[in-house]
Amino acid sequence: MVSITFDQLYLVLISAVVGVIINELYKKIPFKAGLVFFGKYQRASRLEELKIIKNHRFDDRHYLYELQIAQNWFIALVVVAIFNFLFLLSNGFLEYSIWFLIIGMLPTYTIEVIWLNKMGYIDDLKVYQKGSLEWKKRKQRKIAYKQRRKLKLEQEKEAA
Repeated sequence: MVSITFDQLYLVLISAVVGVIINELYKKIPFKAGLVFFGKYQRASRLEELKIIKNHRFDDRHYLYELQIAQNWFIALVVVAIFNFLFLLSNGFLEYSIWFLIIGMLPTYTIEVIWLNKMGYIDDLKVYQKGSLEWKKRKQRKIAYKQRRKLKLEQEKEAA
């Protein structure tokens, strides 16, 4: 039978109250201006990334090079995660707060973000290569759009 102490119940109640406060603040504080700016930045950033992908999508050497870099980052992630966890375990992180573990694992999280960004870039390179399934779908949508537009213009001429 698991018994819950007052300290554990106290922490759960504090977490619930903080969650409710954050929810209410989110409803009342105008975040829309910041979100619009963030959206514009995100679109501009994605546009720059797509321009780079367009320049490199047919270069197999670049693709293999980026794939190798991503694999190296994955190996670095595994090694750093193991050593970081063993270091924290040897220093007795279980005796401290969970925040100590989160802050102590920051190098692992940093390398994971770098690795995930590289893998996303490689996935985009695969998707935007001519001949891939996604490329064919985009081409079909483009053709269908042009046909609909042509039909609409013809209908407008007949109506006029």
